[in-house]
Amino acid sequence: MRFVALLVALACLPICVLASSSVQLDFSAAKNRVDRNKKGNTTKEEWIYKVDVSNRSFRDLSGLEFKYRIWISSENRVGNRRKESTRFVTGSQKVDDFPNATKISFVTKRIALQQVEKVERKKAGGNKSGNRKNGSNKKSQKIIVTRDTQQLDGVEIDVFHQGEKIARWRYGAKAR
Repeated sequence: MRFVALLVALACLPICVLASSSVQLDFSAAKNRVDRNKKGNTTKEEWIYKVDVSNRSFRDLSGLEFKYRIWISSENRVGNRRKESTRFVTGSQKVDDFPNATKISFVTKRIALQQVEKVERKKAGGNKSGNRKNGSNKKSQKIIVTRDTQQLDGVEIDVFHQGEKIARWRYGAKAR
């Protein structure tokens, strides 16, 4: 009798799983630099995220839209002062058919990042008292370093099915 009950339970299992509304998607992402150009003290780069998604839902999915936000942090340093800011870039990718136990890949749009570093030397004046350190007669110079840097800090992906959000995934420090 127990054997028959077990067979009936196992026979119903696929139907119950298929009837459930849960969606199981496995994500992975990697950022890749696709272009770099250095001219003088300015470096311009273009980056993308390559996103892989696996369907582990035990059912085929269709009409999905992956909406993403890529977080970009900027830092401006002038001497010892520092100013930080964060912005994001959005995009989306539509997938018509996503069969069970398959994997899809897509890349985000290119993100342009820029790094600038300038070094300025300014005369700070000399020692007017005549007592020079280490016997040096050179006037001192003040060096001011200015750096503007931008970097990718993460990606956040929302998955929509027929206008309803069914999943969210985050990768990176700022996306959390």
